[in-house]
Amino acid sequence: YLNDPTRMTAFYRETIKKNRNYVSVSEAILKAYKSSYSKVIDFDRVKIFKGRKSEDVAKMDTVLFKLKGGPYYSFLLDIVKNPGDLLSDEVIEYYDYRLSGVTEIQDREVYVISFDQKNFVEYSLYAGKIYLDIETLAIVGAEFGLSPKGLAHATRNFILKKPPGMKIEVTSANYISQYRKTNDKWYLNYVRSEVVFKCRWKRRIFNSYYTSMTEMAITDLNFENIEKYSNRESISARNIFTEEVSNFTDPDFWGENNIIRPEESIEEAIQKIIK
Repeated sequence: YLNDPTRMTAFYRETIKKNRNYVSVSEAILKAYKSSYSKVIDFDRVKIFKGRKSEDVAKMDTVLFKLKGGPYYSFLLDIVKNPGDLLSDEVIEYYDYRLSGVTEIQDREVYVISFDQKNFVEYSLYAGKIYLDIETLAIVGAEFGLSPKGLAHATRNFILKKPPGMKIEVTSANYISQYRKTNDKWYLNYVRSEVVFKCRWKRRIFNSYYTSMTEMAITDLNFENIEKYSNRESISARNIFTEEVSNFTDPDFWGENNIIRPEESIEEAIQKIIK
């Protein structure tokens, strides 16, 4: 992986659905300072370059759902740089691993390592698959989510504040991290997260389901004149992306087809911007 800092450009999208209706759709071009993998104390910094959000979506009737730190947390899905509760030395003993096969990614053979938290662990960890390049043993991708074994303990890790009289449960949380090899180094290339919450008011019969989804694709790398962005201009874990993005609105930047289609793939959206 990277021994020196790199500047990245990324396309980022964030959506929130209530049941089957979109209630928030936002996207942006991000600029990122990607820190070295060899320096533990150096951290990634990301800022908004251009942004927009859709105003023509269904209104939420009872719950004001706000997703904090979207772009910031997307870079934390670089599991090589940020092993956390997935791969750090402190948690390895709480997982079971098995070699479940060999497959091909980006025309390279990779090992498929399946994992899940052990039965005795009484808090929320993960289950999924990690893909290891056979030649280099580099992690080239991962698909994982909250393990059903610890799902009952997960809600408190996601909800910062909720209305009185409402019960909220996390029903699923799934993530994807992908890397691409360029100039004999592996780079973060794509990340995705999707979390589903079940909400129910007291004295109401029906539940509501909220789905938050973030998606980010790296579109450009720069290896020269790398400068770290200041804290003031960077997105932090406290920032709410949908509130910040209005300050970076530029309709001319997005071209004539200035429509956000939330069901459109991120690859199609990127191609429109390139054109």
